[in-house]
Amino acid sequence: MLPWFMYNYATLGRITISPAGGIGRGLWEGSWQATWSGRLQNELTHLADDIDDRAELDRRVTAVAAREGLPAGPMLEYVHQWENIRRIWDTPTDPYERVWARVEADHEYRRVALENLRHDSTFHLVYRLARGVFILWAGEIPIRYSDINKVSPPWIRAIWALQAALFALAVAGLAALVRSGRVAEACVLAAPIIYVTAVHFPLLTEARQSLPAQPVVLLLATIAAAHFAGYSLPLEAQVHEREHL
Repeated sequence: MLPWFMYNYATLGRITISPAGGIGRGLWEGSWQATWSGRLQNELTHLADDIDDRAELDRRVTAVAAREGLPAGPMLEYVHQWENIRRIWDTPTDPYERVWARVEADHEYRRVALENLRHDSTFHLVYRLARGVFILWAGEIPIRYSDINKVSPPWIRAIWALQAALFALAVAGLAALVRSGRVAEACVLAAPIIYVTAVHFPLLTEARQSLPAQPVVLLLATIAAAHFAGYSLPLEAQVHEREHL
């Protein structure tokens, strides 16, 4: 990544990951994750994106809060933050000025995200961890994005349950490797899962972020299935060898 950092520094005069949206934006979106359901947060985001008049936006958001039986305060704070930072992002029309504005917007995203995190309760952080890990490893929905909201919740839960079962099998596969004395191999295979989880937890967590490590999950699940079926792992003592010993 060094050439990319050098390019950004030469062009923008600072080290930044991406002018279009770096750590700041992901951190801000992650600070709100698990506050509401995904569908409700998506609705709030669309309202903030579509309605420029602040009074009308507040009225619509308050109506959504009343419909859901939830407090309006956090929802209003969310859409106001979204609009305020987005204006920094979208206001310039000159392409070069817009690049600079997006870098500044990402800094503002990070500042506001840290303020949000300082006010979060311990319960919310724990809930975010649990929900974020679940979404990361079991939340993939293999349906066209525009059609997801048309799918009934039982089908969505069935898809999630299958992926959760595969991940549980992967954990069992790690345990099987350790019990068979393959500790080094278990550590190597666990490393991508731990790395992806650690990197993405503080940010907005989405199932697509775990895709590079999913082959490892499937491999570990296969190891667990073979173990439960009574097959010996490679280099594990065979039945006749154990009897001889």
